[in-house]
Amino acid sequence: MTALEVADPSLRFVALGDSTSLGIGDVRRAPRPGGWAARLCEALDVAQPLCGWILATLGELRSVGATVLVATLPRPGRAVPLPGAVQRVMAARIESINAAYVELAREHGALLLDLANHPGAAQRQSWHIDRIHPGVAGHLILAEGFAELLRDVGYRVG
Repeated sequence: MTALEVADPSLRFVALGDSTSLGIGDVRRAPRPGGWAARLCEALDVAQPLCGWILATLGELRSVGATVLVATLPRPGRAVPLPGAVQRVMAARIESINAAYVELAREHGALLLDLANHPGAAQRQSWHIDRIHPGVAGHLILAEGFAELLRDVGYRVG
């Protein structure tokens, strides 16, 4: 999980996630962290990044006025070929996970970025060499997609 504090004291941004939220696969060099969360925070005029664990649910975050961003997972095998049986099993699991994300977003009023159907997610250059994490182009897709969702609900995003 990565949390980033924004220059506007009334605005807070929290990215709850895994290695993708942390920026694995984005090779941006220090002193600026890489990844979609760091890039989105730059567009939101970030004051300074903070890292740590937040033990909270989507409902708790929303109850304190947080804008929650959720993304579905890309469909397996679109950018990186997989053996048929592996692709079928992974597709079924990811479809189930994505359905849960869609329901959580709807239930808690989170903003949902649909990566399962995003054309950029099917491009090989969107992926890091490990083919598990997004690469630079993938992190840009995430940051730009979340920025657009935030603009749509009235946030000023550069």
